[in-house]
Amino acid sequence: MNVNLIPWRTPRSNLSTLQQDMNRLVESFFDDGWVAAGRRAWAPTLDVAETPECYIVKADLPGLDPKEVEISLANDTLVLRGEKKEEREEKGCTWHRVERSHGTFQRAIVLPGATDPDQVEAVAEKGVLTITVSKSRAAKPRRIDVKTK
Repeated sequence: MNVNLIPWRTPRSNLSTLQQDMNRLVESFFDDGWVAAGRRAWAPTLDVAETPECYIVKADLPGLDPKEVEISLANDTLVLRGEKKEEREEKGCTWHRVERSHGTFQRAIVLPGATDPDQVEAVAEKGVLTITVSKSRAAKPRRIDVKTK
């Protein structure tokens, strides 16, 4: 008598499926460049605001020379690139804790409306880079006067 055996598999519960889905979600978040060598990769934090005339982007760049930050604007996307260098020049020093991140960064901010690439200003003060991008003439709201007859 020849008997073919089928390996026993426990039925998957909805809870184990949910757990696997959550694990994949968390892993994909951290695999997207946020963790490098077990540590969080550094990128400047940003604030983006809008006025009727322009967009204002503020980036925290502590310890960076603003002249080493590359800023570009193309197709209403503002891109900041640079590198925060590691500061380990002390010789004969034993490090007990290293929490400050370093490395190259790139932040791309899609601005919500049409911009004027010829009207961009960047100013650095106290470790904060403020970039002002003017809206294009077509994107600026304008008042329409109502005529009477």
